[in-house]
Amino acid sequence: MFWRVGMGVRARSFSGRKAQVTIFIILGILILLSAALLLLLRSEQIGFNITEIIPTEKGVVETYVSNCIIQIGEEGLDLIGLQGGFIEVPERYTSDFNWHIAASDFLYVPLWASGNVVDQPSLDEIKIDLDEYIEENVRNCLFENDESFEESYNLIELDDIFSDVKFEEEFTDFDVTWDIVVQDKSGEVVSEIIQHNARSNVQFKTMHETATNILETEMLELKLEDITQDLIALEHDNLPVSGMELSCAPKQWSEETVKETLKEMLRINIRALRVEGSSFTEYSDLFPYYQNHYVWNLLDEVSEDMEVTFRFEDTYPFTFQVTPTSGGIMSSDQMGGSSLLDFLCIQNWKFTYDVVYPIMVQVFDEDTGAVLQMGISVNLLQNYPNKEETVYARESHISGINVNEKEYCQESVYALPISITTYSEISTGASGVYYREALEDVNLSYTCIKYTCDLGATEYDFEQRGDVSGLTVLVPYCSGGILRAEKEGYLENWIFTDIREGDEHELNLRPLLSFPLSQVEVIKHTLSSKECDDEEEEDENGLCVEIDTEGESLDDDETALINIQMFEEELGSSETENETDTEESNETSEELEEGLDYSFFTIEEEGTEVHSSEFVYSTILEEDFLEEAVVELLYGADFDYSIKITLVNEEELIGGYEGTVSLVWSGLSDSEKLKFHVFAIDTGDDNYYTLLNGIEEYSSLIPSIEVE
Repeated sequence: MFWRVGMGVRARSFSGRKAQVTIFIILGILILLSAALLLLLRSEQIGFNITEIIPTEKGVVETYVSNCIIQIGEEGLDLIGLQGGFIEVPERYTSDFNWHIAASDFLYVPLWASGNVVDQPSLDEIKIDLDEYIEENVRNCLFENDESFEESYNLIELDDIFSDVKFEEEFTDFDVTWDIVVQDKSGEVVSEIIQHNARSNVQFKTMHETATNILETEMLELKLEDITQDLIALEHDNLPVSGMELSCAPKQWSEETVKETLKEMLRINIRALRVEGSSFTEYSDLFPYYQNHYVWNLLDEVSEDMEVTFRFEDTYPFTFQVTPTSGGIMSSDQMGGSSLLDFLCIQNWKFTYDVVYPIMVQVFDEDTGAVLQMGISVNLLQNYPNKEETVYARESHISGINVNEKEYCQESVYALPISITTYSEISTGASGVYYREALEDVNLSYTCIKYTCDLGATEYDFEQRGDVSGLTVLVPYCSGGILRAEKEGYLENWIFTDIREGDEHELNLRPLLSFPLSQVEVIKHTLSSKECDDEEEEDENGLCVEIDTEGESLDDDETALINIQMFEEELGSSETENETDTEESNETSEELEEGLDYSFFTIEEEGTEVHSSEFVYSTILEEDFLEEAVVELLYGADFDYSIKITLVNEEELIGGYEGTVSLVWSGLSDSEKLKFHVFAIDTGDDNYYTLLNGIEEYSSLIPSIEVE
C-alpha cells in the first residue's frame, strides 16, 4: 500500500515537468513566428514602388501649368471688373471726362452710358480681351513667376497658346490649348500636354447680366434722375427751387453753397439705393420712404448671389448750372413795395437746375468677392430728367466777374446758329378772328441771366424765303434764356428757349393803339348805404345803397390804380406764344397741416393773359409825365377787357371798380378821351366793409369806360 502511494506521488511530479516544457516550446514557436512575420512585413514595405506614393513628374508639370492659367485668368477678370469690362480702357473713355470716373491716378471706370448714348462692352467682346490676356501672359507666369520650374525642366512649344474662356452661370472656365513637351534636365521627356483646363468660381456672366439689367432699366425708367429730382424738390434751406415769402428783405443764396449742398445730399442718398432680388438687408418699416423709393425693381430678375451698390463721390465730375443767377448769387424777386403799397412786399423765387454727374455702379459676386463696376451718367435739364439734350458748362463764360456782356455776346465759344421769323398777329381767341402777316424791322434780342445780346432787326424776304420776315444769327448758348421781339406800335413778345443749333423760332406781335395819360380821366361815384324804404328790397349783400350816377373828378389827395387785362381761352392758330411750365403739384404733409391758410395766394384763372396795362392816375401829376406815359390797348379787332381799379387816398383804401367791357377798335381809333369810372366809399359808413366787398356787384350800375 505504501509503495503504491509513493508511486502515485512520483508519477504526478513527472507529469508537471512535462507540461512546463510544452509551454516553453509553444512560446518559442510564437516568438519565432512573430520574428518571421516582422521580417516579412519589413521586406514587403521595402518592396513598394516609390511612384505609387508620391506624384509623378508629369502631374507636377500639369499642376504648374494649371496654376498659371487660373492665376492669369482671374487676374484678367479682376482688371475687367475694376475697369468696366476692359483689360485696358480705350482712349475714347480716358480722354473724355464725360465718359469715365477716375477711381485713382491710374484706374479709370468707363461709363456704359453718357446721356442717351450707350457704349457697353458685350460679353463676347470681354471674352476676346480675356483670351488675348491669357495667351500673352501664361508663358511669362510659368517661367518668370516660378523659378523652380525653369530650374527643373525644359519646355518645348510645338504650337502657340490658344485660349477659349467660357462664361457660365455659376463659374468661369479657362480652356487653353497649348501643345508643349516638358523634359527634365537630363533630357528625358516628362510630359507632353495639349489641353489645359482650369476653373474659377467667379460668376462673371451673372455679374455682367446684372449690370446690363441695371443699365437697360435706367435708360428706360430714368430712376437715377428721379432720385436726383426728388432730392432737389425737398426744398432744403440751402437748395431753393420755388416759393414766396412776405418780406421786403431779398433772399439770397450762394451758388457754390447750393452746389455743395446738392453734392452732399447725392453722396449720402445714392448709396441707399438697393436692387430688389439681390443680396441686401431690407429696410425696416421705420423707413417707409426708402422702402418705396430706394428699392429698385429691375426689368429682369436678379440673382440673390449678387450684391449691388451705387456710389457718388465729391471727386466725380459734376456739371452744375442754376438759372437765374448773377455773379454767383441767387436772389429772390420782389413784388409790391411801391410808394403806394410800401407796407406789402412779397419775395418770390423760382430756380431751374441743370445737373449732370456720373454714378458708380458696383456688382459684387458674394461668394468670391469679385466685382464688376461701371458708370452711368445722370442728366437733369431745367429740373427734369432729360438724357436727350447736351448740357454745356457755361460758368466760365457768364458767371465770372471778369466776363462782360460784350465778351459773352460776341466772343462766346458756344455760339450756335438759329433762325427767327416775325409776324403781325390779330387774334381774339374763342370769337374766331385771326389774321397774321409777315412783319419786318422787328428788333430781336436774347437775354441770358444778366446779359442781353442785340441780335438785329428782321428783314423781309430774308434768305430769299419769299413772304417771310426774319433773320439767321449766331446766338451764345444759354439754358432757359429769353428770346424777345420788339417794334414800336406793337406788343412785344418773348419766349423761353434753350439755344440749339439749327432751331427756328416764330414770334408774333400784336398791334397796339396808345393813348397818352393826358387823354385819360377818372370819374368817381359816391357809394353809400341807407335804410331801405318800404318798397325797396335788400340787395344780395343785405343792403340798400345810394349811388351818385353823375360823378365827379378825383380830389387832389386821391389816386386810382388802374389795371386792364385781356384774356383768351384759346390762342387761335398761333404756333408760338409765351410758354409756361406745367408742373405737377406734390402735396406734402407740411402743406396739409391744420390751421394753414394759403387762400391769400390763390389766383382765379380767367384764361391766358394776352395783354395788360397798369398805370396810376392822379389829378396832381405833372403835364410832362401825362404826355409821356401811355395807356396801350390791342388794336385791329374788338377785344373784351377786364378792368380793376383801386381808389386810395393818402391813408387808406376808399373804393374801386371791377368789371368787363368790350372795346370796339373802330371807335378807339377816332377817340380823343378815355373815361374810367370808380366808386368812392366813405370810410365812416357803418357798412363800409360790406360795400367794399360788394364792389364787383355794384360796378354794373355805373359805366366802365367811355370813349369820346
